[in-house]
Amino acid sequence: MINYIKADFNRIGKRIPRYIVMVLAFAAMAAVMLKLADGETVYGVVDILNKAVPYICPVFGIIEFFFVYADDLKAKTMQIAIGHGVSREQVVVTKWLEFSLLCLIDLVVLTVEIVICCAIKGALFSGEPAGDVIILMVFGLIRNIGAMGVTMILIFLTENVVLSVIVYMLASLGILGAIVGIILTIGPLENLHLDRYLFSTLLTTAQSRMIVGTFSVGHILGIIAYLAAFYFVTVLLFKRRELEF
Repeated sequence: MINYIKADFNRIGKRIPRYIVMVLAFAAMAAVMLKLADGETVYGVVDILNKAVPYICPVFGIIEFFFVYADDLKAKTMQIAIGHGVSREQVVVTKWLEFSLLCLIDLVVLTVEIVICCAIKGALFSGEPAGDVIILMVFGLIRNIGAMGVTMILIFLTENVVLSVIVYMLASLGILGAIVGIILTIGPLENLHLDRYLFSTLLTTAQSRMIVGTFSVGHILGIIAYLAAFYFVTVLLFKRRELEF
C-alpha cells in the first residue's frame, strides 16, 4: 500500500499541467484579494474569502480529482496494483487519502497566500476574522472529503470519469444535499424531519457552531459516521465488481 501511494504521488508530481492549473488558480485568488479587498483592515479580505471559500474548495477538489482518479482509470493502474497484491480496501483508502492530502496542501498554500496578500494590503491576518476563515476552510476540506466519499461509490462501481465529476460537483457545491433535503420534506416524510440528519446539514450546523465558539460532538460524530458509511459501501460494491484488465 505504501509503495502504491509513493507511485501515485510520484506520478502526480510529474504532471506539469497540474502545476499550471494550480498556479493559475492561486494567481486568480491573489488578484481578487489584492484588487477588491479593503486596504486598511483584514475584514475586506475576510469578506471576500467568506463568499469565495464555498466555491474555492470544490474547485481544488475537481482539480485533484482529475489527477488522482482520471489518469489512474485511464492507465488502469488500480488493476495493476490489485494484481500485485494490493487489496481493494487498500485501493479505496489510498485514493481517498491521496485526494484528501492534496486538498489539504492546497488549503495550506492558500492560507499562506492569504497572509501574504493581507500583509501587502497593510493588514494582519489574525484574530477572530482569521479564525473564521480557517474554520471555513477546514469545513470546506471536510466537505470535499465527504463529496469524494459519495463520488467514490460511483467511481469504483462504474469507472466513469465524466459522470463521477458531475456527481462530485453536485455534492461539493451542496446541490446534491439540497435535492435530497427537498425530497425528505415532501409529503409524510416532512413530519420525520430527516433532512436534519443529512451530511450537508450536519456539516453546516457544526461549522456554524464552531464559528460562534461552541463544539457539537453529536454533529462531528454524525459526520464521521457518514464518512465510514461511504467507505464501507464503496468497498462492498467494489469487491463485487469484475475488473477489466
